[in-house]
Amino acid sequence: MKNAVKTSVLLLILASSLSGCMDRTVERITYKANVPVYMPFAEFRTSFQKSDTVEITHPGKIYFKDGYLFVNEYGKGIHVIDNSDPANPQKIAFYKIMGNIDMAIKGNILYADSFIDLVAIDITDINNPKEIGRLTNVFPEVVPEGDVWFPYAMVDKTKGVIIDWETKTVTDTAGTIQHRNFNCAWQAVVLQAIIRQNDIHRRLLDKKMSRCQTIAPYHNRATGYTDKQQRLIAYQ
Repeated sequence: MKNAVKTSVLLLILASSLSGCMDRTVERITYKANVPVYMPFAEFRTSFQKSDTVEITHPGKIYFKDGYLFVNEYGKGIHVIDNSDPANPQKIAFYKIMGNIDMAIKGNILYADSFIDLVAIDITDINNPKEIGRLTNVFPEVVPEGDVWFPYAMVDKTKGVIIDWETKTVTDTAGTIQHRNFNCAWQAVVLQAIIRQNDIHRRLLDKKMSRCQTIAPYHNRATGYTDKQQRLIAYQ
């Protein structure tokens, strides 16, 4: 009985240890990709400013108001042009509005998109514009275009708005592979041997019991045991 208990405990220990014998191999790949350049939200939402005039390189939407032309510079802001003399228009200012694509003017308020936000700018004084309001996260995010020859790396939207892309070498995890640890093989061998040995003992005991059961029991007056009981005692 004690041997059976010891064997059961040993089997349980070996079986538990084998459950942890799986190795995980991480496969990584290295490649060049467009990596996002972020601007933190706090900095982005205080970035509006008037600057000196700049060259028009990628014009977009054009709006006319009170003798002024407002010309969108795609993704960067708005050119302000004095068009009082159509034969000789003069650039007078540039409103830096990051991510700007569209605009509209009502009264003296210029409304412009800025990536994911809608900005309201008081242009009563063209040369001294003031941001007077902002609705945040009202537009789907529009990001600049990266290098078309490379894929785009993962984006973390919690870091801010994407204002540009850089081509960098990145390393990603492609996946994991599970396989059995070679050092655990001996445990499996021992476990199988114990199971096999335990099975042999069980079959021998069954054989003894079957032999005893074929003899008709009778009471032995000298010992007080039946013949079957005596044979079982003899086999112990």
